[in-house]
Amino acid sequence: MLAAPVTSVVFSIISAAAIFFSAIVLVRVRALPLWGKFVGALLAIYGVAAFVLAIKSGTPYVQLFHGGSEWNRLPFWLQGAPVGTLFVIPLAIVLEFVDTVSRQTGKLSTWLVHAAMLGVCLAIAIMAVRAEPQPGITAATGNDYNTGEPATKAAPSGIFNDSGSSSQPALTLGDYTTGQQNAPAAANNHTVTLTVPKFRVASSLGEQQAPARHAFLVLSTVWKNTGPAKYLVPDVINHLFLLIDGERQATLSDATAAAPHRLPLDQLVIPATGDSVSGEYVFAIPDHGVTSVDLLFIDTDQGDMHLALFGRTPPAPRTIAGPANNELIEAGVLGTEEVNAVGNTPAPPGQKYAVIAVRMRGLSKGNLVRFDAALYSVLRDADGYNYQVSQVADLDDEFTSATQLLPEIPCRGMLAFLVPASHSALTLAINLPGYKSMEFALPNTGGSPRSRKPLLSIEDRDTLTLSVLGLRRVPSVGNNAAASGKNYLVLDVLFTSKADQGIEFQTAEQLILLDGDNQITADSDALDALPHPLKENSVIPPHGQARFEVAYQVPATTSHFAIRYRGFQMETKESLPEVPGSGQ
Repeated sequence: MLAAPVTSVVFSIISAAAIFFSAIVLVRVRALPLWGKFVGALLAIYGVAAFVLAIKSGTPYVQLFHGGSEWNRLPFWLQGAPVGTLFVIPLAIVLEFVDTVSRQTGKLSTWLVHAAMLGVCLAIAIMAVRAEPQPGITAATGNDYNTGEPATKAAPSGIFNDSGSSSQPALTLGDYTTGQQNAPAAANNHTVTLTVPKFRVASSLGEQQAPARHAFLVLSTVWKNTGPAKYLVPDVINHLFLLIDGERQATLSDATAAAPHRLPLDQLVIPATGDSVSGEYVFAIPDHGVTSVDLLFIDTDQGDMHLALFGRTPPAPRTIAGPANNELIEAGVLGTEEVNAVGNTPAPPGQKYAVIAVRMRGLSKGNLVRFDAALYSVLRDADGYNYQVSQVADLDDEFTSATQLLPEIPCRGMLAFLVPASHSALTLAINLPGYKSMEFALPNTGGSPRSRKPLLSIEDRDTLTLSVLGLRRVPSVGNNAAASGKNYLVLDVLFTSKADQGIEFQTAEQLILLDGDNQITADSDALDALPHPLKENSVIPPHGQARFEVAYQVPATTSHFAIRYRGFQMETKESLPEVPGSGQ
């Protein structure tokens, strides 16, 4: 396809070179007067500059012949790319032929070679004119990213809902008009004008009820084609968004299908210049505390559009940690709170939910950024224990496995972690594969670490360091009682990573307890009952620390054990300090 990114660059380079060569021809031919040579050279410079700017901005080649070239305020046939390829190149071919035949200034074969080369470039340009542009967004995804619709769930506490205390009026159920002084909210890009004359907020659409703690915002839209060709928006759900209170993003809802005058979610087409298409799109928004609503339309080819629909965007709250960036996203922590329950979901005995409000924005200009925030976010205390994200049904604005960030637009969301009721200071880390880790020390979340000298350390070359910090014997772990004549030996271990990527650890295969020649693997039932279990495929973060516990069922009378470590770059057997058994 002509619009493919790499192909577009190649075609732009070829076209710029052809226009430059045509300028040389125009300057050299005798059939053209001096003023004509000057005008031809200026037009050639205009054309070359248009392609250079297109390469720099990443504009698809086809779009250059449909209103997307410099200067885009002019009709497309007066813009740089069409002028250079459709006027300067043909003019050079014709005048060189006239000069060759009438004045015998060169061989006809030379002209044929030049005409063939320039003719190929002219043919490419004509194909681009006849092609249909398809404005769109390229999702910035990689092998370790999931794509999908972000899910929205409900808020733990008023501490994070700044909008609730705002002096601005909040949306309620009802009908609303937009704009000021009888001029509805409207915006335009290079080829379309979008108008939103009104919207309504409802608790249901037909028989479809809004999700819990949410309402439907039904948007009336009018799209008018002002460009030279058909305007097409593929996958509207990837282009049209609501921005709530400046930082909370909402995607199109499937409830659009229930709207009386619905527009398609898969593909929106405005056929020709001057044509208009009108209809409704539906979003799910919080049913309380919403004080401002903006509509965003993202089109990297023809230009974005931003419409203020309701209220004034509140000032952005200050971060308590960060911001920091990894060149793909920027993030900062807005607040933390530890609670015994989130909505109707209580924490287990001896634990609390650490709920963290985070603001993120994508730094990839013109691209959506999708990633699994639940998988790549981890909470760590100063003692080295790691805590994974807990998915909680009653958490508003939860960052999920389908987190999506718009280009350069802030997005506020929540992460919840189950932590012990008593713990040391907490640090939030966001580790996206292939990008540097971002860490945020959370103030006033706990005390200093308890210093402990390792009983044993094993260096696994360039991969990690394994330290055994403690040993203890117990008759039971949780509801698991040891077999007759046995008890549990629990190891407290600390991993320190030296690697640039996360390390998955296979507990049963890599960490084996030795009782003489008898090999003992971790007890899976007891492991699940430990507060910080070293489960199979536990991950040690890149250049970070992770502390775990692992339990083995051992003879009650044995006091001397060794550990067999099957590492990534080495294997070793090390004796453990004596652990007195029963009757010793």
